[in-house]
Amino acid sequence: MTNKDGYFVCEKDEKRFYINKENEVFTKELVQYILSRNFHSILPYKSIDGKMGYLDYKGNVFIEAKHTKTYPFYEGKAWVQKQ
Repeated sequence: MTNKDGYFVCEKDEKRFYINKENEVFTKELVQYILSRNFHSILPYKSIDGKMGYLDYKGNVFIEAKHTKTYPFYEGKAWVQKQ
């Protein structure tokens, strides 16, 4: 399965990760899913423990997954729900 930004979800040993179009592992940590970035370089993601955070365009954690809900960035800002 792929999202509209071209990242493919892969599972191995019951662990999920994403690869990019160049077949390189995109996520540095295990995630449940990545939301589409809507042409932004920061992507909302859901961690294995169910918390939400953000990844940068290279798959590094940009904002730690500690929120119950996150929304895509728009004009440099994003809404988050803490609880």
